[in-house]
Amino acid sequence: MNEWYDDFFNVRATGGESFADQQARVADFLDDLRESGCRCVIVFAHGGTILQAMMLQGQATKENAFDMQPPYGGVIEMDI
Repeated sequence: MNEWYDDFFNVRATGGESFADQQARVADFLDDLRESGCRCVIVFAHGGTILQAMMLQGQATKENAFDMQPPYGGVIEMDI
């Protein structure tokens, strides 16, 4: 666990993906949305995914990501 806390961006969680892996997956999803032509989309996601989208949109950085956690059940609106 300490290894992950020391470098959460690159170290994979046990049996999972790293923050960087997740960021690449979310970036691909956002690119697909942009290319889809859809003008309004509702996405239900967990906090990590929302943080990734916020970071990719310039609304958060990896340095302050954990301070920007959306509230449970919260609604985050963003333009992509």
